[in-house]
Order: sequence, then C-alpha cells, then structure tokens
Amino acid sequence: MTHRRRAAAVGGDDGQILLLLIGAVLILALMIAGVVDTSRLYLARRSLDAVTDAAALAGSQSADLAAVYSGRTGSDVPLDPTAARIAVRRYLEAVDAATAIHGFDVDAIEVTATEVTVHSHGVVRLPFSGPVMNGRSSVVIRTVATARNHVRGG
Repeated sequence: MTHRRRAAAVGGDDGQILLLLIGAVLILALMIAGVVDTSRLYLARRSLDAVTDAAALAGSQSADLAAVYSGRTGSDVPLDPTAARIAVRRYLEAVDAATAIHGFDVDAIEVTATEVTVHSHGVVRLPFSGPVMNGRSSVVIRTVATARNHVRGG
C-alpha cells in the first residue's frame, strides 16, 4: 500500500482546503456587506445633516427688521418667527429634499427670539442587513440643527 492510499484509508485531509476557502469567502462576503451597509448609513446621515443644517441657516437669515432698525439688538440678531419658518420651508422645497433623501420629513421647526432649530428625519434602505435586523431592511435616522446669527462688536 502506498503512502497516499494509507493516508486516505486513515481519514486523510482531502477537501480540507476547499472547506477553508468556503469559510473565508463567507466571512469576506459578510464583512463586505457590513461595510456597504455602514457606508450607506454614514453617507445618508451626512446628507440629512447637511440639508437640515442648511435649512436652519436659511431660517436664521430671517431677521426681525423692525427690531434691527430700532436698535433693539443684542449680541444676536432677533428673528421674525413666521419669516424664519417660511424660509426653512422654502429652502427645503428649493433643494427638493424630499426627493434627494428617501423618506425625508421635517418633524419640527422651533424659532426662539434668536435661533432656529430644525428637527428632521429620513429613511435609509440597507441592502444587506435585512436578515440581521429581523427582516427590516430600512432604518430611520433623525437629526437636529440649530443656527443663530451672532453680531460681533466692532
């Protein structure tokens, strides 16, 4: 009996490399799926943050002109609450945020005497995480942005 036949008869290791390769490919595929889902979530969050920040900045440009011209300003520019809300909505319509970000909606627009805060959310569809998350293939992300105009003495 040759050495090869003896090893096979004892329970040799033929096919072990194939099992190792299949295991490595599975682990690699799971890692790639995780990276793709995480990247998609990160980029969607950045987009949502950018739109919400810009909307708050647009609202913070709505100064209460009567207060400004009468000299009733402190270190922050006083805002016109109605004009600030309109400016936020107009900005979001102008950039078509509802089309750019899936499931985008504004939860609240809060305007104080000197700042505008915008609360919004969007939905991110994750292509690979459905089985891991009990069949849910989308995640709701929320963000809040606040803006104010500060006047520097000069």
